Amino acid sequence: MGGRRRGRMGRWVLAALAVAVSAGCERSREEVIEQTRELRGLRFVIRVYAEPSDALWKAISDAFDRVEEVQRLLSEWIPDSDVSRLNEAAGSTEPLAVSPELVRVLEVARQVSERSGGAFDVSWAVLRQAWGDFEQADIDPLSKPFRAKVDRLRAKVGWDKVEVDPAAGTARLAERGMQIGLGGIAKGFAIDEAASVLRRLGFHDFVIDAAGDVLVSGRRGGRDWNVGIRHPRGEPGETFAQFPLRDRAVATTGDYEHFLEASGQRWPHVIDPTTGFPATRCVSATVVHASAMVADALATAAFILGPAAGMELIRGYPGAEAVIVDPNLGVHVSPGLEPWVGVRWLKESKRETR
Repeated sequence: MGGRRRGRMGRWVLAALAVAVSAGCERSREEVIEQTRELRGLRFVIRVYAEPSDALWKAISDAFDRVEEVQRLLSEWIPDSDVSRLNEAAGSTEPLAVSPELVRVLEVARQVSERSGGAFDVSWAVLRQAWGDFEQADIDPLSKPFRAKVDRLRAKVGWDKVEVDPAAGTARLAERGMQIGLGGIAKGFAIDEAASVLRRLGFHDFVIDAAGDVLVSGRRGGRDWNVGIRHPRGEPGETFAQFPLRDRAVATTGDYEHFLEASGQRWPHVIDPTTGFPATRCVSATVVHASAMVADALATAAFILGPAAGMELIRGYPGAEAVIVDPNLGVHVSPGLEPWVGVRWLKESKRETR
């Protein structure tokens, strides 16, 4: 459970793992109401800009409760979650009745999978049997036995083997041994659901940050919010570009937070389901979209696809924008963000933020 805090908002109201959100002014006289909760290893922060009231505290609490409810349904780490039950039933001839939440997430996942050519694929999770949690030091990804294991597991991967029937409220994994993991989409869905709770209860000016994925709603003092993109090779909290944002979500997938060092190489934690090995075409991919769930999935897909194919994918989503940093630290920007992202090459060393 998090504590309540009231305070004045300075220039930066949020410094997330992947993005930083700032107000468009140096000082504000309005109240900043903040609560933080650690929910199954993820730090969720909700800041609402409103007069303190019992109704506000209840709205924030209800929003956090909704996040926990989503996690109970969609986490593969909870034994009786919908995802765990679906994984256990993989290969069954009978579809499994699941929650409307899982149906919605799987429908969006399927759409992104199809449009990305399988770069985004929730059935990647079976590959975790080879790569583990990316913290063990006793694997050799370049060895023939390891590659053979990956190939065997990859045969179980396939977004088209994840069957969903929205009308019946059922889902099925077509092949025995399949597993799904929603790490690239469920967090965004939880953010969207928390935002829906706040808006339904009458609060429209807020920021929700979930370990780097951010949703910004409303305005602050008549101005849009500014979102800063984290420098993937800079100091913690260092950004290389900022742009104004309102009623949008931002998600970033990067190679800098969680990775494995083995066989003399650094292996990012994001696995390309088409190869079974970590994706190496990008060092970060940031996506802006009205839905945090869609932004989350698209950021993962763009990171795996690389700059050219990633931008092509983004163009297929009206209103979506992206900033992708390639392994040479070249910066690729979609047209809608070009006026705000002036830098085209980054440096490894610390540099002044824009």
